[in-house]
Amino acid sequence: MKQDTTALRPGIVLVADPDLRDPNFERTLILLVSHDEDGSFGFVINRATNQRLADVSDPEELQGLEEVPVFLGGPVATDRIILSGMRWQKGLAPDGSHFAMQGLAPDELELADEDGVVLRAFQGYSGWSAGQLERELEDHAWLVLEPEQALLEAMPDARSWKRALKNFGPTYVIRAEMSDRPHLN
Repeated sequence: MKQDTTALRPGIVLVADPDLRDPNFERTLILLVSHDEDGSFGFVINRATNQRLADVSDPEELQGLEEVPVFLGGPVATDRIILSGMRWQKGLAPDGSHFAMQGLAPDELELADEDGVVLRAFQGYSGWSAGQLERELEDHAWLVLEPEQALLEAMPDARSWKRALKNFGPTYVIRAEMSDRPHLN
């Protein structure tokens, strides 16, 4: 399946191809937050740490954000916690037919109590230099999935990758169910 590199834009989800064996990205879903001529930036959204922000930060600085779940965001800057607020709004996608992710600035995080706002904390992030993600897409390392509101709100986990792959047709349904280490069978 030829990947359309023009589909790369903030808010889409990158689905790791079943053949991608890089341990940093194997069986991951990445929410692309930024993409331009200088490179790309996103977060792995299906590797929960089973920790809350209070477990990894000074509780006195959190001001009501203690229960925000923490995810492994990627291999870059894993010593840092990045707090991300997202709100799903209808009509932001180019065709206006579904919901798309809208990021919240740090001074808007008090809006987290509003309906539709999802907060996540990420240890590190995923990043690509200029043209690198396009090359990886051409090499079939990633599949591009339009965002779905339920994907983020449902606390994505390891099973989310399999569910996401099923969007790409019968071949991927079969590949999603295959062992990630068939040589061990």
